[in-house]
Order: sequence, then C-alpha cells, then structure tokens
Amino acid sequence: MLFYDHFCAFKRTKYSNFAMEEKKKWSDEVEELLSEQLRIENFAFYFYQSAYQYCNSREMALPSIANFFYKQYNEELTHAKGIIDYMNQTGLRPKFKELSLERTNYKSLVEVFELSLKYEEESYKHILQTYKAADKHHDYALCQFMDDYVAEQVKSIKEFSDYLQNAKRCAEGFATFNLDAEFKSLTKKY
Repeated sequence: MLFYDHFCAFKRTKYSNFAMEEKKKWSDEVEELLSEQLRIENFAFYFYQSAYQYCNSREMALPSIANFFYKQYNEELTHAKGIIDYMNQTGLRPKFKELSLERTNYKSLVEVFELSLKYEEESYKHILQTYKAADKHHDYALCQFMDDYVAEQVKSIKEFSDYLQNAKRCAEGFATFNLDAEFKSLTKKY
C-alpha cells in the first residue's frame, strides 16, 4: 500500500505541475490578448476624439456628426474600462501600450468614415482571435465576456459601412449638410 500511495502522490504532483504550467502559459497569453484589445479600444477612443474635433471644427461645422463621434469615443472608453475591470477581477494585469494616431488632419468626411470602418474591422479581428483562443483553452468565462464585444463589433461594422456609403454619395456638397441633419435624429437614440 505504501508504494501505491507514493505513486499516486507522484502522479498528482506531476500532473498538477503540468496543469499549473499550462495555466500560467494561458494566463500570460490571455493577459497579452486582452492588453492588446485594451490598446485597440484606447486607440479607437483617441481616434474618435480626433474625428469629433474634425467634425466640430469651424471648417466642417457638422455638429450632429460630431456628436455621433462624441458618443463613439465614450463607448470605446466604456469598452476599455470593461476590459480593465475583467482583468482585475480575474487577477490579470493590463499592460498599457503607447498610442499615437497616424494623422489628425483629414481630407474629408469620407476619409473619417473609411478610417472608422477600418479600425472597427481591425478590432473585430482581434476580438475573434481572443475568442478563439479562449474557446481552445476552455476559458468559458472569457468567451462569455467577449460575447458582447463580438455582437457590438458586428453592429458597428454594419453601421460604419452604411455611413461610409452615404458619405460617398454626398460627395462633400450640400448633401453633407443633409447627412448631418440625419445624424441629428440618429444621435437622439443614444
């Protein structure tokens, strides 16, 4: 019986150490994935602030579209806070990465919507990457947490795609003024 007890203790230790090593690797990986998503959300916040300023500038004078971007940057800030809260709840440490915009001088409203769509699509790709990794590691709490992010990104991509098409149709003429009026009714929903 003594040999059996010794063997079982060895077996438990061996597998426990392996499980702990795997858990540590996953913990490091998820910390990196969520920190990168945090960077993406903070970048989007920063970009939407810039878009707000552009639309609200004297040259553009599109207050309703500016208000839309104001709501967008607050939404991104809420996403970033959610990631930080989740990481804190699960004992992970967020890594804050440097942010910088490629540019802040935009040529047109079309360009602002093109960049918005591009950044939303990049965020969606990273969210899916995180979700797939969590599913692979059977981290169902992280999958459940990411569900809201997946749904929101799908919705945002569709919205920005539509706004981009409408902005292209306007061709920066008087129709842009009408588009701003349309956004006034949209932002009342928020």
